[in-house]
Amino acid sequence: MLQSLLATRFQLKFHRETKDASTLVLVVTGKRLKLGPPKNRDDRPLVMSGFDGDINGPRLYYLAGQNATMPLLAQRLAQMLRRPVRDETGLAGNFDFKFNYEQDETDSGLVTAIQKLGLKLESRKAPVEHLVVDHAEKPSAN
Repeated sequence: MLQSLLATRFQLKFHRETKDASTLVLVVTGKRLKLGPPKNRDDRPLVMSGFDGDINGPRLYYLAGQNATMPLLAQRLAQMLRRPVRDETGLAGNFDFKFNYEQDETDSGLVTAIQKLGLKLESRKAPVEHLVVDHAEKPSAN
């Protein structure tokens, strides 16, 4: 529906291309997993993040999952890290988890802290779909 609106209003024309790009892959480290079973399987699957520290102390943040799946965790990490993240853990099911980390400009605190769950983010080249805009015009009048 949104694509149709953009095509009509902006005369938008685009196509999709797949190119190899740097991605992050979520894998199991082989260490003990610290993912608990969900407290309530009826809860909506959710992965959330936020500030969890004293305003005058260290910049502590948290990442928490409630009845969360690994693909949902990968999707949230992709949003936070501004890079594609693929789930290759092979873990099925839903989990609860929470951990703290220190935020920095390079996101290394989050990448390192994810290991607290027994998971790891590896950098790899992989095919990534890109949206390429071929044509767009100023919007038409209402």
